[in-house]
Amino acid sequence: MNPQARTTLTVLVTTLLSLSVYSQTTCSSPTIAPAACSGGNGAATNGVNINGGNTYWFSAGPSTFSSLNLSGGTLRICGNLTVTSMNINSGTIIIEQGGIFSISGSFNVGNLTIINRGTLNINGSLTLQGTASTIYNDLSTSYLSITGNLVVNNASGIINRGIFAINGSLTLQGSGNNLCLQDNAIFNVGTFTNDVTNSITYAGNGASACFSVSGSATLNNALTASNKISVCKSSSAPSTGWGAAIVTNGCTSCATILALTINDLTAARRGDNIMLQWTTRGAIHEGDIFYVERSMDGSNFEVLASVTARDDQSIYTATDNTLAAPKQYYRIRTVTSAGNKVYSIIALANTGLTEEQPFSVYPNPINPNGKLYIRLTDVSAGRTTGITTGAMAHLSLLDATGRTVGMQDNALSQGDNVLSWRLPNLHPGVYFLRVVYPGGNPRYSPVTIL
Repeated sequence: MNPQARTTLTVLVTTLLSLSVYSQTTCSSPTIAPAACSGGNGAATNGVNINGGNTYWFSAGPSTFSSLNLSGGTLRICGNLTVTSMNINSGTIIIEQGGIFSISGSFNVGNLTIINRGTLNINGSLTLQGTASTIYNDLSTSYLSITGNLVVNNASGIINRGIFAINGSLTLQGSGNNLCLQDNAIFNVGTFTNDVTNSITYAGNGASACFSVSGSATLNNALTASNKISVCKSSSAPSTGWGAAIVTNGCTSCATILALTINDLTAARRGDNIMLQWTTRGAIHEGDIFYVERSMDGSNFEVLASVTARDDQSIYTATDNTLAAPKQYYRIRTVTSAGNKVYSIIALANTGLTEEQPFSVYPNPINPNGKLYIRLTDVSAGRTTGITTGAMAHLSLLDATGRTVGMQDNALSQGDNVLSWRLPNLHPGVYFLRVVYPGGNPRYSPVTIL
């Protein structure tokens, strides 16, 4: 290979590698993983200087400091802290999920990393200049607000997976893609100036993100090359210059143009209940209904409860007061105004009940008015007591909401027992048989009525 060709190839490979690295870093997750607020140099206090090599944390609150100085170190927030006068030269700020951090001041800063997994409120303006800085609004539930203006210079960038709101102006300038949006992310600004070609990139899995401008916009370069960016713009903003974005004119809210999604469903045992929580993003309307569905096998679901949506609410909860199986599965379902069904992911709750039930139920499924047989196994092996003649077994049948729809008491004989129960005329669906008898705690088994 001649020297000129070798030089050309080297430049090409170097260029491709640099583009690959840039693409991976501008839309990737932060390298600092979630962690507890502990260790390091201890809890942050009013007026503390957080210098390079220092790590301070805050987990109490709500509390207010009059001052705090970040000069190259790391501050991790797990509680609720307000700083009325903060000085930032460089360093790392991490707000963990559930944490709330509110700071006041106007900041011109370089070499700053912000990782927001909770709520961050900046009461002032922020300019990212000098050494590149990165802001991660890291979770779909993360919320970051700036009351003033945001200027993003040079190779600094923002990765937004949640809601990012700027009351003042946003200016994107310098080099490189400044803003990366992922599935259903929302970025709201008052006024907007774009000086970078394709300053907004998309790195999601197919669900659009929304960029909203409530005031005027100056578009000196095309905004984006992705049609997965939806622009919600006021009538005063220009109609051209948005690149490949899908533009809605006279738009007042991203919620009107984003497809509805149900995110972050969790299900966890709290005492004798299963607590569920989920968040919504996109076109939800006042009065829409969320149906909470439960399954014992992760496949066949029945409606457990319904929750009414509000147009000013994005976080919802529900409670299941029945522990019926070692593992219980949940999902959320709603129907859009267009008639489309929208489902959440399936969440698994471990109830803590034993996998081995000392009784069996048959036939199952069973026809309405059918006779149900319950075999109780004597679990007295290795114990001083077991099933004895004259002991009582208490049977109850619960519907999907936990309401008792039938009860029966049976006298037992020593050893194993087989009981029969002529069920009342019930609607088809999944019910739960609750059995209490000597030898253990209450036991449950699902019963399907055909």
